[in-house]
Amino acid sequence: MSRLSMRMLIRQIVGTLLVTMVASAAFAPHLSAGQNEFRNLYFVAHQDDDLLFMNPDIQRSIAVGHTVKTVYLTAGDSCRPSDYWKDQREAGVKAAYARMAGADNRWMETDKSIREFTLLGRPNVSLVFFRLPSSAKEDGTICPHGKDLEELWLNHIQTISPLDDMNTTYTKQGLINALAALINEFHPHRINTLDSSGQTPLPCKPGNPARCKIYYTTAGYEYLYDHTDHYHSALFTQEACGSYSQPHELRRYRGYSSALERTENIRDSDFVLKQKAFEVYAEYDDTIRDDPPFSEFYDVWISRQYLVQ
Repeated sequence: MSRLSMRMLIRQIVGTLLVTMVASAAFAPHLSAGQNEFRNLYFVAHQDDDLLFMNPDIQRSIAVGHTVKTVYLTAGDSCRPSDYWKDQREAGVKAAYARMAGADNRWMETDKSIREFTLLGRPNVSLVFFRLPSSAKEDGTICPHGKDLEELWLNHIQTISPLDDMNTTYTKQGLINALAALINEFHPHRINTLDSSGQTPLPCKPGNPARCKIYYTTAGYEYLYDHTDHYHSALFTQEACGSYSQPHELRRYRGYSSALERTENIRDSDFVLKQKAFEVYAEYDDTIRDDPPFSEFYDVWISRQYLVQ
């Protein structure tokens, strides 16, 4: 067994015990009749957006028995081949969700048409990968193929295809329809997405927050207000929500800009579980340090979770 494999095995055993003990203590008082019937649907752009910006809400939902489905619109490839976005990023997020659920990291592909995977030990937890091309950089710089969510939303391109299936194509309306079909089939009580508001601080213009750079005192340097993929994945999701007529709540989570908040609002057991889940993911992703501190903004985001007001 390799050093990395042994390390992951030890962490999985210890982590499962930690999740069981901490989650029981932290979340058991919130259980109520019918809680396990609650259906929570999350939409993000990349395979770490949920772990950074939507946690601890996701881990709380899993802990109390909600049916949880997370949908990743892009492959998170940044122009790299599948040994990065599939073998690292998808594998990493699967391992992180297994950790949050306190289950073995064993998944079954339950819907090949939309690449849906269900956690065998907790079948009410599932992940969907659309695997559409992502931007080369946060600001919307595109890969040589010239396709991403922003280009499709702005009608600069007519169609987009999953990186692993060029025979499947989505128009702008076609992608909205595909997301709407998923929503209507799942019947969520809560739909969660990233920041689609287009709110940006002065002197930036409202709109794509990836066009806005500001100074973050929490990190000590200038950075984008948010990622173009975050913004456009949220726009597609919000548009798709329009066809869902059942009573539901829509939550929008701030992305990069959550680092503007001076207050670290994730603490105690919530922080421990959130950091551990991201640490599991980071072990797979070669662009991130395996252990905290993770560098750049990651540690700032892990200690924060803010909704769009």
